Amino acid sequence: MTFKLARRPLLAGSIATLAMMAAMAQAELASPPDTVRLGFDIDSLSLDARLAAETTSYRLNDLLYDGLVRLDRDLLPQPALATSWEQPDATTLIFHLREGVTFHDGSVLSAEDVVYTYTTMLDPALNARNRSLYTPIAAVTAGPRH
Repeated sequence: MTFKLARRPLLAGSIATLAMMAAMAQAELASPPDTVRLGFDIDSLSLDARLAAETTSYRLNDLLYDGLVRLDRDLLPQPALATSWEQPDATTLIFHLREGVTFHDGSVLSAEDVVYTYTTMLDPALNARNRSLYTPIAAVTAGPRH
């Protein structure tokens, strides 16, 4: 059995479908100016950077969160949330946090937030995928505020 499709109705239907899809895409893109849309080939399994387990989560978390330091092209640490750091002895690092950093809800970043992040990363109950990278850390404490 064979059948023929008329070109004009097929072309008209295709154009109508494309026009409808374009209108839907335009409406989708009409976002407030403080909105960022990202397209990934697969979904992120977690927005919790401590639980990142696949490439998409790592990429997304890298866009969403700052660390204490970041690495430059030569893999040298550069200031991020920490403006500076010092190493008074072979096993101690002291980070000085940047002032005025806030979370999405407006709450101010504190040393206690950093302690919480590292403490939970080290907690076996969290089952953080990269926990082994942090196990050399003996303790994380918040120092006095300046």
